[in-house]
Parts: sequence; C-alpha cells; structure tokens
Amino acid sequence: MEDTQMRQYRFFSRIGAMSINRGNIRSALYTLQHASEWLNEVNTALFLFPEGKITNPATPIHIEGGVMRIINAAPECLLVPISIFFSHQRGNKPELFIQIGEPESDISALRISDVQTIMQTQLDALREESLATNHSFRRLI
Repeated sequence: MEDTQMRQYRFFSRIGAMSINRGNIRSALYTLQHASEWLNEVNTALFLFPEGKITNPATPIHIEGGVMRIINAAPECLLVPISIFFSHQRGNKPELFIQIGEPESDISALRISDVQTIMQTQLDALREESLATNHSFRRLI
C-alpha cells in the first residue's frame, strides 16, 4: 500500500500490510524485492492491493508496475484474483461480497494488461451479481 495512505489508514499496518514509498526508488525496490522473496518461501501467501492506494470503486482497475515485478521474480507462485465489493443497496448496513477467482498458474506469460483484465472482469461480474440477486446470506461470524 502506498506509504502516505498507510499513515492515513493505520488499520492496515495492524493486519500486516506493507507500505511502499514510491517517492524513494531505493526503498520501493527494496519493498518489492522483499515481497518477491516472501513469495518464494514455502507455504507463504502475499495479498496484494494492486492499485497501491484506495481508489473509487467505480473507476477501472489500474495496476501499478511493481505488481508485475513481484510476479516475475516469483515465477512458481499462483496468482489468485480476489474481488471485494461493498453495497448499501438494501439498507444502511453495508453488505460485503467476496469472490475468489480461479488460480492462474502460468504467470510467466501474463502481462500487466492481462492481470488488469482478469481482475476487472471478475469485479464487474461480482458487482452485477450482488446488485441483481436477492441473496440468502450465510453468517460467517
């Protein structure tokens, strides 16, 4: 997550988020290298916020180039798109919709536009389904 927004939304640091200082190239490259090394460890996961900052959910997804640097440095990892959508359509309480996509195992052939398309398609489908369907909810907690 971008360093300035990490300071603004300190909650993310409490759940293990890493910040990246895009204004300092050396620091940014170190963060990307650390993330790649983490992914190359056995039985680890890294959840990326590919936009790098909190954006308007109505705007198209724009993935920063550092994501591809991490992916290219960890060629054995799986890329699993996860979409999250909030809706206040049925009242004051927000509803949270989550969809976990199919893993992409051949990530060496992916380009940044491919990743953006995969994620945007999944998010658009989740948004349409969540707003068009009368759900019967299961409580998670």
